[in-house]
Amino acid sequence: MSGRPSQRALALVVAVWLVGVGAVYAVAGVPPELRGRTYAALTIAESALMLLAWRLASDDVGARLLVRAGVLGRLLLVFVPAFTSNDASRYIWDGAAALAGFDPYFYSPRGIATSLPGFHVPPDNAGYVTLYPPGALGLFVVAASFGAKVGPFVWKLLVTLASIGSVVVTDHATRRSPDRGALALVALSPVLVFESGVGAHVDAFAALAVACGASAWLERRHSVTAAWFALGGLFKLTPALALVPLFFAAPRAMRARMLLVGSFVFLGGYRIAMRVGFRPIGSLHAFLTDWRFGSPIFTALESAVGASNALRGAGVIAVVFLVASIVVARRIDPLRGALVALAAPFVASPVVFPWYLAGQAPLVAIRPSMAWLAWAIALPSTYEVLDRVARGQVWSASSWPLVGIVGAVVVGASLDGARILRAPPASDAHSGEP
Repeated sequence: MSGRPSQRALALVVAVWLVGVGAVYAVAGVPPELRGRTYAALTIAESALMLLAWRLASDDVGARLLVRAGVLGRLLLVFVPAFTSNDASRYIWDGAAALAGFDPYFYSPRGIATSLPGFHVPPDNAGYVTLYPPGALGLFVVAASFGAKVGPFVWKLLVTLASIGSVVVTDHATRRSPDRGALALVALSPVLVFESGVGAHVDAFAALAVACGASAWLERRHSVTAAWFALGGLFKLTPALALVPLFFAAPRAMRARMLLVGSFVFLGGYRIAMRVGFRPIGSLHAFLTDWRFGSPIFTALESAVGASNALRGAGVIAVVFLVASIVVARRIDPLRGALVALAAPFVASPVVFPWYLAGQAPLVAIRPSMAWLAWAIALPSTYEVLDRVARGQVWSASSWPLVGIVGAVVVGASLDGARILRAPPASDAHSGEP
């Protein structure tokens, strides 16, 4: 950070950002028919402060301030009520069902509600069995073991600690980076801070695994990288996709070991769940076929070619992005390729909630992408649906947030393209290339 004026400016930005974090408690008290838009506006404003902090923090002094602010901001939200989703209630129910001897991949909340007195049944998904991977279910069991009253707080605390861990690990990973200010993209990231603090989403654990995996890659610990990304896949599936481009970017001598370690961790988690008696597939198919939200590409596809063809088209798009991630990893940068792979399933997914992007945030701090940042900043505008649901309307996103998301991503991608064209070809010193 150059000079005291910049330090004071960063301190001011961070202070205003922390005030915005505290304002979430006020948003929780806003009338339900106004809460969604208010929350979206606050999230976007906090994103702007995050970007400003990124530009102001350029050295270790600024990075230390970002870490402290990130930790404090997360702790501030420990007691805020969940008002953006009821996923945390579903997590606790899944854990309670497993503890009671029921397979949550087979029994829905509606099916055995009377067998779990005291545990809340989320109304919007009461008829669906769970779809979360075995690692996530294990975390749910830990929280639910504390009971219906204490369990939710324990879960919130676990999520908060995981989100703090992402900041600490990303700080370590970016310590030798010339762009130390990019740590703000995790420390002050609304998609991480708010979605863990308000929604208490399991994606915080996926983000921590991604941060650990990326840090291990930069240290050329390829087997450890495979273990972390595979473990992340046991929390939210998608982190495991990062291993596809990283496998092809790794030295040939390390690929077999990465494949063995990654498979052992990921498949081992599923094997343990099946040995216990669970059938860890659940309602993923129903989720993809029945739910629609926040996806401009899939919305356009479905309107043009119908639901079944749109699902096929979305699959093709995801595969194309996954292949592109390999090309990016080999020719440009391995971790940028990993970011493309992590985003691949959400590019044309029928459902893209804002917290789905939390798992990629640590990679963005290590390898910034304006297209991804634009997506993450614009996506919370879809929270306007909460206002219409509160007025008795159907849960369905308006068209204007989708248009805004497309416009934002196009602008961000243009900025990324311009940067790539300006930059001379350079090899990544930590890429692992032979």
